[in-house]
Amino acid sequence: MCCQKVAEAEAMVEGGVADVLVSNEVVGAKKLERLAALSRRAKVGVCVDNAENVAQLKGDLDVYIELEVGMRRCGVEPGEAVVDLATKILKAKLRFAGLQAYHGRAQHMRSMEERHAAIETAAQHVQHTKRLLAKAGFPVRPSPARAAAPTCWKSRPAPGTRSSPAPTPSWTRTTRRTSGRRRCRVSSTRCSFSPR
Repeated sequence: MCCQKVAEAEAMVEGGVADVLVSNEVVGAKKLERLAALSRRAKVGVCVDNAENVAQLKGDLDVYIELEVGMRRCGVEPGEAVVDLATKILKAKLRFAGLQAYHGRAQHMRSMEERHAAIETAAQHVQHTKRLLAKAGFPVRPSPARAAAPTCWKSRPAPGTRSSPAPTPSWTRTTRRTSGRRRCRVSSTRCSFSPR
């Protein structure tokens, strides 16, 4: 189950969900302590985009490196910096669980051509980074994606990626406008990749 913050992950685990991903970076001592405690009750994943955050993590965590693929909010630039961060994750005695590539801006693109081009560029960044990781001894394979674009029913995932729709608590006017489907309740594009 994909969650945006620790409190949501705690609620999901309390409700019986055994596998959660906090698909954001978690900072702050109290939140990090809660995340570590939660990892003793369920399988917990978290995203990182810098070495300082990796050094602060504790617990039995799956750690995903978030790639910057067009969201312009957080994430590591695709390339060698990801290999360096994956090495730091292992040195911190955490599990490198793979990559997260999130291009949430794609859901706001009006034309399918524009959206397809954005996602294709993101997928190319992911493939390039996967090759660098494999060369450094970090082979990655696709794992089930945590979310997908409002028009995932019209698009195909790039080779080596998986996309799947996921429910979202809100359904914005933009989502309805860009999807063209009244019952579409899915959000943004997220692909996850895990080590072999």
